[in-house]
Amino acid sequence: MKLKQIIDILEEIAPPQYAAPWDNSGLQVGSPEAEVSSILVALDITEGVVREGVRKKVDLIVTHHPLFFHPLSRLQTDTGTGRLLSPLLAEGISVYAAHTNLDVATDGVNDRLGRALKITHWTALQGETTSDTKGFGGVGKLEAPRRLLKIVSDLKKSLKIPAVRLVGPKEKTVQKIAFCCGSGASLFADVCRATPDLFITGDLKYHDAMNFLLEGIPALDIGHFASEAGIRKPLAERIRHAINKKGSRIPVHVSRAERDPFQLI
Repeated sequence: MKLKQIIDILEEIAPPQYAAPWDNSGLQVGSPEAEVSSILVALDITEGVVREGVRKKVDLIVTHHPLFFHPLSRLQTDTGTGRLLSPLLAEGISVYAAHTNLDVATDGVNDRLGRALKITHWTALQGETTSDTKGFGGVGKLEAPRRLLKIVSDLKKSLKIPAVRLVGPKEKTVQKIAFCCGSGASLFADVCRATPDLFITGDLKYHDAMNFLLEGIPALDIGHFASEAGIRKPLAERIRHAINKKGSRIPVHVSRAERDPFQLI
């Protein structure tokens, strides 16, 4: 298939018009006219993911986080982004990123996090809700109140994470939960308006934690990677299914090479 046909599929899954204004989703490397016979799905372009793509002879890597956020003033192949680009260009591997538009999409990253939390009905913390998008973040109620420590235990098992960071008291009963995949601290004002029993996200900084503590809202930092890694397999399955419907058979792999950049030591 042509890459432009795959892009059509990706933009049905995560409509580009729902990306945040500051975002840089879309085709990052390659030509829409390129032929694609194998695809790799990952959260990020890392050296390990690139090596995996080369080893598996893929023609396209679909990522969540863009390789480029800002314009490049120079491209040196011995540092940073340039070191990643060299093998991609040499091997003819294209890169497409679906970032904030996949965060908010129906059955997207945030939707998947809500399901992992067992919140069946929720509304967006910010943004519109349509048939295509759920908006940024979410707030909803569990079917019955649960102990915070039990929620933490279940999350650690389901998301396969060894530890989380908690702001606020751990001996608490929770029913109303606000959540946001990735870095959700920017939704602080929306979370405060929602008055949840608990806020779950990743990437909380020290002053973010202090703000939630001052507002009396317990906050759980499960890590950026863990909050989003669960999208890779369902995204790969949706791409594969859409390709099959068009009468093609293209392998769609889920990356096995990437890891959370943070390690507990």
